[in-house]
Amino acid sequence: MTMIERVSSFNNEYFNGLIVKYSGNGQAPESHGMHRAIMAYLRSNDENLSGLMVDDMPFIQDMDDFMGTIEAAGITEFLLCDTSTGLMGSLHYLMGHGWQIIGTREYAPNPYSKRQGLCMKKA
Repeated sequence: MTMIERVSSFNNEYFNGLIVKYSGNGQAPESHGMHRAIMAYLRSNDENLSGLMVDDMPFIQDMDDFMGTIEAAGITEFLLCDTSTGLMGSLHYLMGHGWQIIGTREYAPNPYSKRQGLCMKKA
């Protein structure tokens, strides 16, 4: 299955264009942050979500490119499900760049696991 064939439940033209651009010519995305944003988009589709879910935030030095890619895609809300030790740094970055926590969400991607997350929204 190709990367673009993984897109099913959450369709975003900007991300689809990046996937086609970088998977078709053998080049890597422009930055590690952009790559991580594309992977979050694909994982969201793998879990049949209708919006973006981020379960693995990048290192702080890659956050500008990561969030720039997400914002360029027109995304103003996403579910943050990261459980890494860097979560507090990510939250400080997001809140310092105009994002707010607007609630919590819990869902089960399959009968054997449960995800908990924070709903993030651009202010």
